[in-house]
Amino acid sequence: MPVEKNENIKWLRHDEIDFLRWDQIIESSSNCRVYACTWYLDLVTEKWDALVWGDYKYLMPVPNRKKWGIRYVYQPYFTQQLGIYPSPPGNIQQEFAVKLSESFGYINYQAGNSLLPEKFPAYNFSTRRNRSLSLNTDYDTLVRDFSENTVRNIRKAGQNRIFVKQDLNAGEYVRLKKKVGRVNVPEETFRILENLMNYTKEKGTGRIYSAKAPDGEIAAGAFFLFHKARVYYLNAFSTEAGMVNASAFAIVDSFCREFTGSGLILDFEGSEIEGIDRFYKGFGAKEDLYWLLSYSRIPFFIFQLKKKLHL
Repeated sequence: MPVEKNENIKWLRHDEIDFLRWDQIIESSSNCRVYACTWYLDLVTEKWDALVWGDYKYLMPVPNRKKWGIRYVYQPYFTQQLGIYPSPPGNIQQEFAVKLSESFGYINYQAGNSLLPEKFPAYNFSTRRNRSLSLNTDYDTLVRDFSENTVRNIRKAGQNRIFVKQDLNAGEYVRLKKKVGRVNVPEETFRILENLMNYTKEKGTGRIYSAKAPDGEIAAGAFFLFHKARVYYLNAFSTEAGMVNASAFAIVDSFCREFTGSGLILDFEGSEIEGIDRFYKGFGAKEDLYWLLSYSRIPFFIFQLKKKLHL
């Protein structure tokens, strides 16, 4: 497909973007993801700009920073994948690839699998694993694809009289998440998470579930974000007791019971950690691969500092 005349890629700073037109294009794209909406990007990034092809025909959000004189593209927290919306033909993808690499010395960017690696020859591509579950059947049909381990843990949670509620606010959720944290996480992530929860709960698109023991003690929590026909399992936690009592299984099972037959897609967002992936897979969630793109033209000794830059 030849490139149309008088259409090319423009670099738009954040304050130059027409947010209304942007969101209209994102929402109508077949590869739409909530991560590319303007409100979402504003909540999760310090700064994002964009590459725009033609008159808002194809859009690519570009979260970026500058440290030590290096301009770089990074993947924001709680943003599994971005990309080009809608998915363009290969020759236009190549224009985006060139323009992006001309503008930044280092690029770390996760994108949907509609990008064609051969059109990004200067980039390294590797796959990342997502899992999603279609909720278009009744529960009895859905549960047939649950693993034996998952069914056993759902039963275990029931035997321990774990019950699921929607009674947590964002502040309490984040406080508990910090308390049970098993790895060091930058404080910024909790601020972003709380902002996402508050914003989406106010809009009616975010739900916070908790799993409780019979005495009312919170054993697990999960945050679900609804957008169009997709629901994102955006964050979760379990206490030590919750892990013993299989409380996380109770939350997901409760959600499945509530929304089976809805036609929604439950997007678990995936994980490269085998134990977490096994949890998602146990509910019958199918594998969806997406891309991690990386590019660098900075000197090797500076490249070694990328961890300090949180790239």
